[in-house]
Amino acid sequence: LDAAPERFELIEGVIVEVSPSKRKHSVYASRIHGRLFMHVDGVIDAELYIADGGFIVSRHPDTILAPDVARLLK
Repeated sequence: LDAAPERFELIEGVIVEVSPSKRKHSVYASRIHGRLFMHVDGVIDAELYIADGGFIVSRHPDTILAPDVARLLK
């Protein structure tokens, strides 16, 4: 098997390598995403994201995080 791809977040302008999720963690994140999807789909004007997306949470210095599950209101 190939090594897992490296993941990084930018925290206060510093690039920080974050460890890949373990199996149990991924299962829980998937369950949370599924339940949130069932709750907001067609009811709340929101979008759900999984860990592939990054979000700018502050500027100067920049912080960009990639949470396991995120919900943003439209």
